[in-house]
Amino acid sequence: MIYAHTIAAFDTDGVIKSKLEKFLQDNNLGLDEYILETQANNVAFQKRRLAEILNPEANCKVLVVYETTHLVCSTNQFLVLLDILITQGISLYLVKPNIKFVPVKFMLPKELLSLLVYASKNLTKARLLYAIEKRRKLGLHVGRPKGSMNKVHKLDKKRIIIIKYLKRRLISSAIAKLVGCHPETMRKYICDHELRKYIST
Repeated sequence: MIYAHTIAAFDTDGVIKSKLEKFLQDNNLGLDEYILETQANNVAFQKRRLAEILNPEANCKVLVVYETTHLVCSTNQFLVLLDILITQGISLYLVKPNIKFVPVKFMLPKELLSLLVYASKNLTKARLLYAIEKRRKLGLHVGRPKGSMNKVHKLDKKRIIIIKYLKRRLISSAIAKLVGCHPETMRKYICDHELRKYIST
């Protein structure tokens, strides 16, 4: 049987469902059941409707989802899920970025690795965005304070050389070329760190 799965919170306007339907149509796949989860992806998949699809009695052969975040929210959960898919011979089709993972006896490490790399990046980004949104809803500050500077600047390692060039009366654009950075970065660094005071010393 072929199942399509998504989470209600990610598809409030039905766009994801239409994309899943288009994917199925483009790949000549018939749909046996469409599962719309009401629980969020941060709830373990074993406690959601997804577990019903993975049950051997459901006879799932192909699981179609939009992307990995519509299944789980962590890399660890994805690895557990992947183990079940491989054990039961369930194919996983991801609409984004069009990955068709078909577990076979002699699986190519390259195919498995590409799926894991994509899932890891995708889930890490999703967790970060979720944490930022959560802080915003609580009215907490996101990011560093306005006007604050980096504690360590990439040009700090070349500070002595920059001062030496300034003492030789070189202009900032020339120093930038010698040091290997953008002229505007150099001008800002000299200004922010008040390095021109060393010219007269």
